[in-house]
Amino acid sequence: MVTASSPQAARIVSREISDAAAAIRVAELAFAEKVSKKTIEWQRPYRVRFVESSQHWVVEGRDPQDSAQKGGVLLAVIRKQDGHVLDAYMQR
Repeated sequence: MVTASSPQAARIVSREISDAAAAIRVAELAFAEKVSKKTIEWQRPYRVRFVESSQHWVVEGRDPQDSAQKGGVLLAVIRKQDGHVLDAYMQR
C-alpha cells in the first residue's frame, strides 16, 4: 500500500497538476511503487475528478470485471497546487 507517509509517493513531482491527464501520470507513478504494471493496466480507464473545494485531484481505477484480477480498486488523491500525493492505495 502506498500511503501519504511514504516519502517516495509523497513527492513524485513538484509542480502544479493542471489537468486530468497529468493527475493520471502522477497517480500511476505512485501506484507503480507498490503494485505491478499489469495491475495498473487492469485498472484503466481511470475515473478522474477535481474537487474544487479542496483543490485535489482524485484518480480512481475501475473495478476489474476479470476474475483473474481481484484485490480492489486503485485510488489516489493529489494536491493540485504542487502535485503532492496525499494518499494512494488499493481499496478492497
